[in-house]
Amino acid sequence: MKKLAEVTGFPCVPAEDLIEATSDCGAYVMVHGALKRLAVKMSKICNDLRLLSSGPRAGLNEINLPELQAGSSIMPAKVNPVVPEVVNQVCFKVIGNDTTVTMAAEAGQLQLNVMEPVIGQAMFESVHILTNACYNLLEKCINGITANKEVCEGYVYNSIGIVTYLKPVHRSPQR
Repeated sequence: MKKLAEVTGFPCVPAEDLIEATSDCGAYVMVHGALKRLAVKMSKICNDLRLLSSGPRAGLNEINLPELQAGSSIMPAKVNPVVPEVVNQVCFKVIGNDTTVTMAAEAGQLQLNVMEPVIGQAMFESVHILTNACYNLLEKCINGITANKEVCEGYVYNSIGIVTYLKPVHRSPQR
C-alpha cells in the first residue's frame, strides 16, 4: 500500500474487511458513479454550448465558439462546435464504462470477483479521457467563447418580458 501511495500520490489504505473486498466491488461502482455524474453534467454543458452557438441564421446564435477548423461547405459562416461534440462522445464512452463496471461488479460469484480487471480498465480509461476532455473543453472552447452582442441585444429589445414588468402599471379594464 505504501508503494502504491508513493506512485499515485494519493493516500492508500487496505480495506477494513479483506474477505469482503475480494467479492464485493461496490466501492468501484460508487466511484465510477461519480465519474458518470460528471460525464452527464459535462455532456449537458456541451449540448447547451452547441445550442447557444447554433446558427448563424436558423439557430440561437447567442455565443461564438472558437473556430478550430474550416467551417461547413454548405453553410460558409457556420463554426462547427467540434470540441463540444468530441466531449459529448467522451461522455457517452464514460457512461458506457459505468455500465461495464456495474455489470462486472454484479458478475462476481461467491467470495471472489474475477471481473476486477475489466473494472480497473474501465475506471482508468474513464479517469483518463474525462481529464483530457475537461482540459480541452476549457482550453480550446470555454476560454475562447464570446457573446454575440448584436443577437443578444436583439433578443432583449424584442422580449415580451417588458409586458410582465409593465403589467402592474397598465391595468386591463375590468369586464
